[in-house]
Amino acid sequence: MKKTGKHIKEIGGIIYRHVKENARDYLILSIIFIIGVMIGVVIINNSDDNSKTELNGYINSFIDTIKNESFQVDKPKLIKDTIINNLKILLIIWIAGTTIIGIPLIYIITIYRGISIGYTVSAIMLTLGNWKGFIFSISALFLQNIIVIPIILMLNVSSLKLHRILIKKERNTNIKQELIRHTALCAILVVPIIFATLISCFVSSNLLVFCAKSFAG
Repeated sequence: MKKTGKHIKEIGGIIYRHVKENARDYLILSIIFIIGVMIGVVIINNSDDNSKTELNGYINSFIDTIKNESFQVDKPKLIKDTIINNLKILLIIWIAGTTIIGIPLIYIITIYRGISIGYTVSAIMLTLGNWKGFIFSISALFLQNIIVIPIILMLNVSSLKLHRILIKKERNTNIKQELIRHTALCAILVVPIIFATLISCFVSSNLLVFCAKSFAG
């Protein structure tokens, strides 16, 4: 028990130092992410009536489907698809950090993630109303994204750092060692990505069904 606590403390210390040393990049990427969320909200708010009607129909149809007593989530398929999608993002981020021309992908991934969340939450709240929509959005998105978003930010920051080293080719920096460090970080963060996937499939999906039956209608 003491060893577990010690390991957790050490990991927390490593994360704290990483964030402190790269605070500027974290701030910039966080701002870009927030801008993405705002863009997603603006897109929904400025959609024409036909688009809003189609969205309402799609969301209500989805809710009616999961409210059905015979509805069951295909968890094995959901786990497989979610893990594959998240691993694709990790791979893209790794490639972006190891290539000179790949760095725009870092910013595109960050802002796209923000847009997706802002758009989805706004669309749900537009259909169900502020209160029901907020609860429904939290049940669907919050638990996994509270893990996935920091992971994406961390990998993006690591990619930016490696990219600068490759560009500058600093004499005092071992590029091979930094590449191994970046690759190791990507590999290590597969574990929390899988954990977030399990949360999404076994907790969030059940919360989604519960909220659909309790609040939506």
